Amino acid sequence: MTDIVVDTNVLVHSCNPKDKWFCDSVLFIERLRKSTLIILVDGGLDVEEAKNTSRIWSEYLEHVPKSSLAAELLAELMTAGRILDVEVQVQPHLRKLIDQKITDKSDRVFLKAAINSQSKTLTSHDDAAFPKAVRKEFGKKKIATINYCSEAAL
Repeated sequence: MTDIVVDTNVLVHSCNPKDKWFCDSVLFIERLRKSTLIILVDGGLDVEEAKNTSRIWSEYLEHVPKSSLAAELLAELMTAGRILDVEVQVQPHLRKLIDQKITDKSDRVFLKAAINSQSKTLTSHDDAAFPKAVRKEFGKKKIATINYCSEAAL
């Protein structure tokens, strides 16, 4: 695996020791830091916040606490050129399936980025957006693997 799309919730969960996903998220961040994986976001990525049009990167900036382990990871990977953007246009039949299965429009962009990545992998803890049946369907059809950070093969 060369790249991965990471849902914001995975990063945010590493910031709250009371969160049920805390330990898994911290371990994921540590493993990601030591790997050579690239984090992918949607197109329009720019370090200058005023120039950035990436929805995923904007969500990271809005929700990840500035002095957190997750923020440190993002800064480190950005400096190392390990955060890149990818096109999120998908084929019409995939767009239709995504629109039917993923009700929250803000979550669709993560899945579309994953679909256009080499690894076709999205790591997310969001069971509301990506319930078990959706994860299974997209995996079985080989569209994308949607996993929890404890399942991510880094």
